[in-house]
Amino acid sequence: GAGCVAGVADVRSQPALDALVARGVAEFGTVDIACANAGIFFHASFWEMTEAQWDDVIAVNLTGVWHTAKAVAPYMIARQSGSIIFTASTNARTSMRDYCAYTAAKHGVLGVMKSVAIDLGPYGVRSNALLPGGMDTPMMNNPYTKEYVTGSPTATWEELNDMVRHGFLLRGRGLLPPRAMADAALWLASDESEHVTGAEISVDAGTVTLPHHNPSPTR
Repeated sequence: GAGCVAGVADVRSQPALDALVARGVAEFGTVDIACANAGIFFHASFWEMTEAQWDDVIAVNLTGVWHTAKAVAPYMIARQSGSIIFTASTNARTSMRDYCAYTAAKHGVLGVMKSVAIDLGPYGVRSNALLPGGMDTPMMNNPYTKEYVTGSPTATWEELNDMVRHGFLLRGRGLLPPRAMADAALWLASDESEHVTGAEISVDAGTVTLPHHNPSPTR
């Protein structure tokens, strides 16, 4: 029974996001919450990645979150409240093989989040980041990512799920359900987190806490 304004926009385009936010404000009168969640993934060695591939990953994953914050900031400043939630990644704290562009972008997301927290804190606007681990979403469950994780683009979901278990501390975890991120985002959007800003919250079942190992050491 809730109202909704939906639209397609490219986060690489500030005018497109501004127009979509303006439609929402025209319909509902204000903006309370923004969640910068758009992201793409590409892997290649940093010396083989093309300029276009680098630019796409940075433009969507990093510039796009800046555009999102810019689109809503004037409304939240006017209202003197709001919550901006950035989706980073466990790769905002670490990296993996052939993850140069993605890692650079996600490290940058944390920098944007902290800067937004500092700039908007005096206006009562909060800014925080969620760092998801391996989630059971199409970004993980597809032939491209399956080949990276398991070595086979035709791997089953069960094979993919079994492989990612190595990256979790908590018992019984495989690919994490999307609700794990949704629940964390809802908390950051709610008044229950009214005193939280500038925070990096991992939703990864302990991935970044794990002692890592070299899967293929050079002898």
